[in-house]
Amino acid sequence: MQLVALNQGWSKAQARDLLDQAVAFEPGYYHFYREYAYYLLPKWYGHPGDAEAFAEEISQKVGGDEGNFLYFEIATQLTCQCDSTDSDMEHLSWPKIKEGYGALRRLYGLSSLKINRYAHMAVEAEDKTAAKEAFDMIGDDWNHQVWHSSAKFANAKQWASS
Repeated sequence: MQLVALNQGWSKAQARDLLDQAVAFEPGYYHFYREYAYYLLPKWYGHPGDAEAFAEEISQKVGGDEGNFLYFEIATQLTCQCDSTDSDMEHLSWPKIKEGYGALRRLYGLSSLKINRYAHMAVEAEDKTAAKEAFDMIGDDWNHQVWHSSAKFANAKQWASS
């Protein structure tokens, strides 16, 4: 339904009501939050900073590790590597992303995709220490959805190691 809301251009109030209904049904399903944040991007129905403010709101509302984890997941949506015009961390908190990554590790464990996304955001945040740690975990298991080419991955990995 969130995809329907996006494609049909539902008002923000309608889209938020849909999110609230979904979260009431299954509050831990992080994709609901990611999809609403996507709806709030300026290329759709939001204004600059709306999606990032939503990430902060939800993180605070849920609280604790779960709230930090949700911030991380929303950040991965907002810095989507699928479209370079979306990859902007200007209005996101890098320290909160790092906290969320730590919460992800504690709560659910890490997958190759999540580590690759974190490495990409660490490069964007120019945090060589965090990036190097992530690249060490990735090894040669780079994700094409995140990096698009082995050259881009290799360049980022080399930067983190320098």
